[in-house]
Amino acid sequence: MERKGSITVFLALTLSVLVVLVSALLESVRVSCGRAHVLNGADVGLYSLFAQYDRELLESYEIFGLYPSVSSEGVPVGQAYKIFEGYMEPVLQVKGISMELGIGGISGYTLLTDYGGQEFLRQSVEVQKQVSEKEGLEWLEEAVQERAKETQGHENVWEESEGGALTEYDQAIDQALEQEAQEEVQEEVQEEGFQGDSFQQDPVQTEQAENPIQTIRELMNRGILSLVLENPQEVSWTSVDLSQMLSQRELEKGFAMGNRQEKASALERLLFQRYLLDRMGNYLDPGGGVMKNQVEYILFGKESDGENLKSAANRLLLIREGFNLSYLLSSPEKRAQAQSLALAIASAFLFPPAASIIEKALLVCWSFGESVLDLRELFSGGKIGLWKSADTWQLSLENLIHLPDLLESGHRGDSEGLSYEDYLQVLLFLESTDTQVMRALDQVEMEMRVRKNNSSFRLDYCMTALEVSVEVMIQDRAFTVNRQYGYGNS
Repeated sequence: MERKGSITVFLALTLSVLVVLVSALLESVRVSCGRAHVLNGADVGLYSLFAQYDRELLESYEIFGLYPSVSSEGVPVGQAYKIFEGYMEPVLQVKGISMELGIGGISGYTLLTDYGGQEFLRQSVEVQKQVSEKEGLEWLEEAVQERAKETQGHENVWEESEGGALTEYDQAIDQALEQEAQEEVQEEVQEEGFQGDSFQQDPVQTEQAENPIQTIRELMNRGILSLVLENPQEVSWTSVDLSQMLSQRELEKGFAMGNRQEKASALERLLFQRYLLDRMGNYLDPGGGVMKNQVEYILFGKESDGENLKSAANRLLLIREGFNLSYLLSSPEKRAQAQSLALAIASAFLFPPAASIIEKALLVCWSFGESVLDLRELFSGGKIGLWKSADTWQLSLENLIHLPDLLESGHRGDSEGLSYEDYLQVLLFLESTDTQVMRALDQVEMEMRVRKNNSSFRLDYCMTALEVSVEVMIQDRAFTVNRQYGYGNS
């Protein structure tokens, strides 16, 4: 049986509107779904791109950096975007939604060396935080700051005393010799006046006191490494061309992403310096890179291991001389010994007024001799405290003149004192962190070139953050997405 159906014009129009509305809703859903896929694809592309970080850089220094897989004449921006596109495009292949990549590119990026290596500093500080306990750091920060403050003050003590004391000593001795020459002339005249007399007076015999000042001054003119090292012939003299170092050349720069952050805090500086000491070589624990004394290079920036070690030894000698001289000046017993010997030396020169000047010179020479023994202890792996006491003082005044022989004898360090590495940390804390960052990057780049067997490797090509801008056609509608990602950022 057939049934007749009918529909009113109103209902037909209503249904048409509903169909259009549903179609529009479906289209909107497709577009919204497409946008979600685009955003997801951009994230996948960025995550996948940054997963291609340099493995050797991470293994050696725990630093993330995106380096081109092929040689490049500049920052590999184009190569990075192609990799990004290659990972993003498959995500856009969704059934029922038409999506096609349009025009796009990298709109900003940050390099490992930007703003004086700030990104390298940030990452190294974060790495060190993971291996350091907070409570221990707070104590160490206070200790290093206090040591640095005391050290800086005692460097000045020596610099203000050493030159003046020895200059005054030279002047006093010259004056004494001149006076003695004049007296000899007078005696000759008197002797000529009594030639006819049979009376002759025996010259006065004066007991000569041992004067160690000249011996010490001769040692001061010797090479520092021959004084403080047991085997100076074994020092590495590996050299590099400073003009080719990263810190000396014109670097590539990032674009349109962030600004230089505030100056590093004292704790951040301490963490960075601990990072350097843990991962860079020094004289007692040589590095495996081109240069062996890497921490010394970071401190002094000389072209060879030997020159950097000499600079470190001279700086430490200056520090120890300041502390040792301060101890001598504060010790009544040591002062009395110096006064007694100074008076004996002045009497031998028949010039007693010079005793106080000779005493100052003796104290300076005594502190130098003690400091040389201190450095021999440090460079042999021992410890020396900043402040000396009667128990930790090594060199007697009587043995000062025999210091050249004592250099070959055993050492007596301070079990509770500071090691060579501890002194290096104090020196690092006293110097500019900005300079240390760039010199550390010098060492990292040289090490990576050796590891990769690639002499053209450049840290200022390593990207650490990136922003992309890409246009995608979704159902014939243009949609532009901007996304950014970086190591340590989201």
